[in-house]
Amino acid sequence: MSYKDLPDKLVINFDEDWRFKQSENTSDSKNITSIRYDDQQWERVSLPHKQEKVDTSCNWYRKFFALNEFEGKKKYYYLHFDQDKDITGDIWINNIKILNDNDSLSCLTIDITKHVHFHEKNLVVLCVKNDTFHLQICLIITDEKTLTLNSSHEQTTYSGQIPIKQKHHTPFKYTASLTDEGRINLCIDEDKKYREEYSSQFKEQDETLIYGKGLNERDRLTLNKPIPHLTICIMIVGSRGDVQPFIAFGKKLTEAGHRVRLATHETFRKFVRENGLEFYPLGGDPADLMSYMVKNAGIIPSVHSIVNGDIQKNRVQIVDILDSTWRACIEPDDESGEPFIADAIISNPPTFGHIHCAQKLSIPLHICFTMPWSPTGAFPHPLCKVNYTKRHPIEKINFMSYHVVEMLTWSAMRDLINNFRKNTLKLDKLHTSQATHLIVDERVPHTYCWSPSIVGKPVDWGDHIDISGFFFLENSNDYSPPEKLVQFLKNGDSPFYIGFGSITGHDSKHLFEIVVKTLERGSFRAIISGKWTGVTEKDSAISDNIYLVEDCPHDWLFQHVQAVCHHGGAGTTAAGLRLGKPTIIVPFFGDQFFWGAMVAKCGAGPKPLPGKNLDINNLFEAFKFALTPEVRAAAEKLEDGIKKEDGVEAAVRAFHTALPLHHMLSDLESTYPARYYLPEYDLKISLPVAEVLIAGEAIIESELKSYHTKVWEFQHDHNILRKGQRAFSNLLASVARGIFHSSKREKEDCLNLPSSRSRSNSLVSTDNTPEGLAEIKSGFTKETCRKILNEFEQIKLSQNKQLPHVEKNKEEIDTHM
Repeated sequence: MSYKDLPDKLVINFDEDWRFKQSENTSDSKNITSIRYDDQQWERVSLPHKQEKVDTSCNWYRKFFALNEFEGKKKYYYLHFDQDKDITGDIWINNIKILNDNDSLSCLTIDITKHVHFHEKNLVVLCVKNDTFHLQICLIITDEKTLTLNSSHEQTTYSGQIPIKQKHHTPFKYTASLTDEGRINLCIDEDKKYREEYSSQFKEQDETLIYGKGLNERDRLTLNKPIPHLTICIMIVGSRGDVQPFIAFGKKLTEAGHRVRLATHETFRKFVRENGLEFYPLGGDPADLMSYMVKNAGIIPSVHSIVNGDIQKNRVQIVDILDSTWRACIEPDDESGEPFIADAIISNPPTFGHIHCAQKLSIPLHICFTMPWSPTGAFPHPLCKVNYTKRHPIEKINFMSYHVVEMLTWSAMRDLINNFRKNTLKLDKLHTSQATHLIVDERVPHTYCWSPSIVGKPVDWGDHIDISGFFFLENSNDYSPPEKLVQFLKNGDSPFYIGFGSITGHDSKHLFEIVVKTLERGSFRAIISGKWTGVTEKDSAISDNIYLVEDCPHDWLFQHVQAVCHHGGAGTTAAGLRLGKPTIIVPFFGDQFFWGAMVAKCGAGPKPLPGKNLDINNLFEAFKFALTPEVRAAAEKLEDGIKKEDGVEAAVRAFHTALPLHHMLSDLESTYPARYYLPEYDLKISLPVAEVLIAGEAIIESELKSYHTKVWEFQHDHNILRKGQRAFSNLLASVARGIFHSSKREKEDCLNLPSSRSRSNSLVSTDNTPEGLAEIKSGFTKETCRKILNEFEQIKLSQNKQLPHVEKNKEEIDTHM
């Protein structure tokens, strides 16, 4: 039976991450085949490995791998060698020799079931005599005890079905392979009956439309309705480069009248606070998270991460992040003690808790990110490595790649997220089909913060998805560079900029050696930025053509270089292209591969050079390519487009447009969003209006019901404001003190509230009361309160005005309060 015919199979690509060494004989085989043998000095190669000249009689190859034991039916494990030419050799699995050199490896399948270990590292060793290893290898896991493979190598592993539309749609069968480096290879099974149905969705698209340079022509960002002043929680998980753009976004939202809390890692507290935003600490250490991502180049763990226990460490951090996202939405400021309950959430996807917190609070969510996370036929998911074939439409595979990433992400974190929902949020657990389609089914608004001059909006993205332009945090113009840096810039040709951001977990010493030798070969000058180098100015490796710098603003430094070479972080990429600099990207993980591909597509730099494959030769060629007139012209063209954009302004408008304003605007006074509902009058009112009405004795506190500005489609608990009941009572007491100028005793008797409740517990400061509402407070009485409410009710009845959102959830609100 061929593995193509197997209904359930797991086929893992074994071509990457081999160590290679040449030897004169096999006398050292006992040591080389041992797991304890140190092969770190061996050359790293991929298969098939071909060298024209072979000087030694023995060519050794070693590779580690790890397996998790499957539940249920027994699994069988096979190594399959594809045919290229006749090769003989020896094979060891975990120091046990399973094949002698008199056997041919070509088109061979070996059962290794009894030799593999679970939950620990395994070792496969090959010894090929008088030749290098020209074959490809895959590991096949199946239920079949006897398996014959005579077909060419395929990289297929994770089998399943995913619907291509949001609801009730014929599913596609797909398989995806997890490569050794942690990226995902995707293949959709051939089935003619699906092709026409799917392709019709893209029949109007072509390359020009998919990569069009303009946003939606309809100016859907122009609003005629007032925007209430919201309490916004921005949640960001990532490095400083991920946080910095959202500081710019938060500052612009503050200028628009909102209260903004930026929740991110503790290490960025000072950075956030000194830019005038509120801060709340999220769990997780960005250095550890970056190290994990660099090691695995994505969401799927490599063998070394499994062996070293990195997965469990990463899961612990994810639990901390999830729990802290909820606290970020509801806990008081940890420095001032000022109360806080979010009216809206803005988040990047890696916080993972964003949509669950939004559902619990019944508030809107807005996703904002530096790489595409919404399914499209225009390009694949950045974490997917797609090998296109003529059998399938390109857009089909691109579209499906997003669902595969969602499925694999959910599979890895399902227990963590459901425990968070159950134990922390008191919500029902999600099943797989809910979780993997939740963002799409709910049409959660997205704003992607890159320039449409580089990547235009795909035509299959709806009106709820926008591309705003890059977010730039403008630094002050008073930066004074060190005198040594000024002299370095004056004393020679314009240098390159080289920096690899917050990368950790990589062989930085080896990386720095490659950079130095490349500069020497081309007689290039360079400014090298970052602590990643592990060296100082006193180091002997630092020659006169290199200047080391740490904290220097990109917007100043990049004006003085001829080209930039970096890791491909969205912020660094934006800073270079904004100034028209040719860009060389050396990606390590995540969206860095995406930006490397996009820069190359625009002609502003060479194809990306993955960090693990970087060497002197390819880096030298990239430097030369970046200096060509064609590349410089392409970079300057992008500069012109980016300078015409205002990313943060467009993002604020996109956020406002996506708000459910018909649900959020408070009746009577619209400065603040509706938080409460008065069933007797069919009114939704804001917190300050509630203060006035209760202080004026027009209503009593028990008449207020919680009001939900965003109703999520699946059932969940809405009783969050029970947690805030005490804070609300405290608030009423403090506001009453500001409204009535009677004695302390009279004020407490009026509301029948304890005198110990202090003004500091108020959710909304009376200092920020809108001018019109302040006038109402100053002269409001019980009679005028009731008069206004009654008049408003009559106007609604006369105009037949209805609030379908409130009516729909009236029973639900009453039930949960």
